[in-house]
Amino acid sequence: MLHVRHWLAIASIDLAVQCALGCEYTRHSDGITAGGILLQQRMTLWEAKVKCAELQTCRGFTFSGEIPADNASEPMEFHFKDHGDLGGPGWSSFIRVDHQEKLNECEAKLVQSRATFERFHGMSNESFYREHNQPISPGGLITQDTMTIAEAKRRCAELTNCKGFTFPGLPTNGSVHIELKDKAELGGEGEWTSYLLEDYKHVASPSTETGTSELEASNKALELQIAETKQSMTVSEKKIQEQNGRIVELERRNQEIEQAAAKETGHANEQNGRIAQLQKRAQELEQAATKMKSSEESCKKSLKSLENDLSEREDNTKQMEELNAELKWKLDEKTAESQRRATLLIVGLVVSILSVCYLAKGGRKGSHEDSFFSKHV
Repeated sequence: MLHVRHWLAIASIDLAVQCALGCEYTRHSDGITAGGILLQQRMTLWEAKVKCAELQTCRGFTFSGEIPADNASEPMEFHFKDHGDLGGPGWSSFIRVDHQEKLNECEAKLVQSRATFERFHGMSNESFYREHNQPISPGGLITQDTMTIAEAKRRCAELTNCKGFTFPGLPTNGSVHIELKDKAELGGEGEWTSYLLEDYKHVASPSTETGTSELEASNKALELQIAETKQSMTVSEKKIQEQNGRIVELERRNQEIEQAAAKETGHANEQNGRIAQLQKRAQELEQAATKMKSSEESCKKSLKSLENDLSEREDNTKQMEELNAELKWKLDEKTAESQRRATLLIVGLVVSILSVCYLAKGGRKGSHEDSFFSKHV
């Protein structure tokens, strides 16, 4: 038969396990009514449960379609809401069962069980000890300190291996030096007082058959409740293991995503570097094109100037040709005039020579002929 303290410990462990599980969800084949949306995101069902637990004001989430399996890995579009009012066909919902609600339910059951136990046994936690006027045998010391008997009862009840405590002298309301031990064997001499923590089936047995039957019924109910608690603990441990496995998987996936993001960041940085180089090259080409355009305009200006010079030279050449023609005409005219004058000069010279010769040869006859020549020249 289990000790009362052990039963209370099991109930406390079960309560702690349920607390560790965090939020749970109830499934509904209806959508959550409009309004109160906190987040709309595409993810898996497990990720949606984790996300709703992270959002303090999240009361549940809804999605279009039928309810998938718990291990479904296909992403879906979830709508996270701050209320749990249901209504609307064609949608499914998960309503969050708050951890505090589970905690209150567990505590209520625990208080009810304690009340049932104390009703049948008519005692408090401190009444689980039996007083003896003899010390506990030597050995098995857990701890020792100066305290009251009531404090020693509470401390011994908190220690799983404590079976009682002993101190020198008679019971008192004051503080005494008390030894807490992990053994319940009495032995020794002297005026000592010991309190042994008894199994609840040996303490304060009912005096009537009705009380005995009620006690047995209570014990059976407690044993059944303990068995149910153990089974619930097993299920809770499995859920914790599953959640731990999912958490490990999520951490692994997050690590892979971070690594992929780091690679993508590296690729993006490399692409940005290449883009920067291309932009710099494009800027250089643009500057070179600007320079070439400026050089082209300068060449066009130079070519235009050369064309103007050539046209001007052609005009000058034409003027020179006209001037040369005019000079040639004038030269030809002067040449002809000179030839004419030379001819006349030569003729005059010849005539003069002939005249001289004639004068030299003949007298008056010559004078007459000279007069004749002068008339006809």
